[in-house]
Amino acid sequence: MLANKRKTVPLISEISEETFESQVPDLLLLFSRDHIHALTLSNIIQSFCQKSCSNNLQIGLGLYLYNNVRSKKVIDLLHNMGVSCSYNDIRSLITSLAKNAVKTENHIYVPYGIQSVDQEKKNYIHSNTTHSMALVVFQEKLEDLDVDGKIPKESKYSLSMEDVDIPFQKIERYYNPNKRPEPDRLDNLQCSTTEHEYSRKVNFVWRFLRHLDKEKPFLGWTEYHDVLSTSSVKVAQIAYLPFLNNPPTDCDTIYTSMLRLVELAEHLNQHHIIITADLAIYSKAQEILWNKPARLDGKVTLQLGGMHLCLAFLASIGFLYKDSGLYDMLVETEIYAPNTCKQILEGKHYSRSIRSLILTSDALTRLLIDSFYEWMEKEPLDEEVLSHDILQDLKDGKFRKSALDTYLNALNPLFEKMKEFENIGSKSSPTFSYWLSFLDSVNLLLDYQSAERNGSFQLHLKCVFEMLPYLKAGGRHLYAKWVPIYLKDMNQLKLTQPEMYDYLERGNFVVKKTNEKTFNCVASDMALEQSINRDCKSSSGVVGFTRKPTALLRWMMTRHIVGSYSQNFEGV
Repeated sequence: MLANKRKTVPLISEISEETFESQVPDLLLLFSRDHIHALTLSNIIQSFCQKSCSNNLQIGLGLYLYNNVRSKKVIDLLHNMGVSCSYNDIRSLITSLAKNAVKTENHIYVPYGIQSVDQEKKNYIHSNTTHSMALVVFQEKLEDLDVDGKIPKESKYSLSMEDVDIPFQKIERYYNPNKRPEPDRLDNLQCSTTEHEYSRKVNFVWRFLRHLDKEKPFLGWTEYHDVLSTSSVKVAQIAYLPFLNNPPTDCDTIYTSMLRLVELAEHLNQHHIIITADLAIYSKAQEILWNKPARLDGKVTLQLGGMHLCLAFLASIGFLYKDSGLYDMLVETEIYAPNTCKQILEGKHYSRSIRSLILTSDALTRLLIDSFYEWMEKEPLDEEVLSHDILQDLKDGKFRKSALDTYLNALNPLFEKMKEFENIGSKSSPTFSYWLSFLDSVNLLLDYQSAERNGSFQLHLKCVFEMLPYLKAGGRHLYAKWVPIYLKDMNQLKLTQPEMYDYLERGNFVVKKTNEKTFNCVASDMALEQSINRDCKSSSGVVGFTRKPTALLRWMMTRHIVGSYSQNFEGV
């Protein structure tokens, strides 16, 4: 039998079916299996557990409901039925977790689950929902997140003001220099072209394979690359840091954010970090670093958010081609509604924009390949150049990464012949040249997506460099201004911080959230959108919840821990 009153919080790993069964007396368990086939869960619980004590099943269900529903009425109703613990019990459990999570060493906050390692990645972005700066840490996942030992259960339902008044939340003052700082000379922006050329060939083969059989289309672009991907990026551990209750684009807030991350890194024996931000914060953070404050000098390199950069590139493509029939094409084919198509071409829908451009380019590429084969019929036929057998072999069952490299070399004559056809067509027809430039922009988008999802750092830098003319022509002048700064910083890392550069080359400039597939990494700012920003807007988030500093701190300290309890309960 269980004790009358629980003294500690259960471990995350204890929210499991095996643990639940171990808490039921053996005689009662055997009796229920052999003699009572319609026994409800609440009958079992009430028969061996007093109301003053909650077992792990009740706690697991209570935390699950709190995480996904957050209805005091529903939780207390199930508590009265003997299925769940009470709403106040949940509050006291979460308060216990929060007090355990708020640990500072020499006034440095170390987020839950983050450990001292050789390399680590810090990312931050602002949260529009609370008008505060939110900070998130990404680190290679070393082990499953779990509670360290037994946590004493608090009798209080909320944190006190003494718990909230902690040093790492105080805003540091940044003093602007008399003269606006400037970057060093911009040179050496060129990037390696080897991976870019290989990626273009891989996408070229995908286009031809899609063309072979129009009735039974080949794999989609994502499935195709998932088969080819050899990404070795490790799954990341995600941890939240407390909100900084100050406007996110304020220089004091940005300066304080970088200081907190540097202090955390130094506490973990790391002397240089990568911080990712969108352009609004990136530009001000760069000017702060150019001023070379003593506490940050040589310790931080800024990375421009990959998702926001991609959105700017999508908007540039839409700006350049929407009035030439691209908007009408999307509307008349009824792929999306007219207002949605307008927003897509303005770069306001990430997934929809990419999907619509891939569909359009796929249709245009089919017309291009048809014209290419018609042109080839007028030329002396060469079986090696046509390469039907090779392409058919790839589609029929030899489509694997190991075989593709061999076939790519064999298909080189086809690549050269296609380039010749494109050059002739561009010279003879301005319309041909115009839509060919559209296909080039979409191919660049696919190369960029491939770099992000595979964790290919060199391909990422090359694609960002190739985006510059589009950003300038598409009216994204701020991105066109700051992208060269970003490329310069990344290229200089090889000389100034070779260990960090090698770390990024291993694919750690992106975030991998699951091991289900290999072609599934995402940009750091997208990972933020899918973690802290999404959690803030969920039913268990802070929107419409509270603005009390104690409640906000408790939510931030325990959001990912409560989520882990909830995920464990789903598997029961």
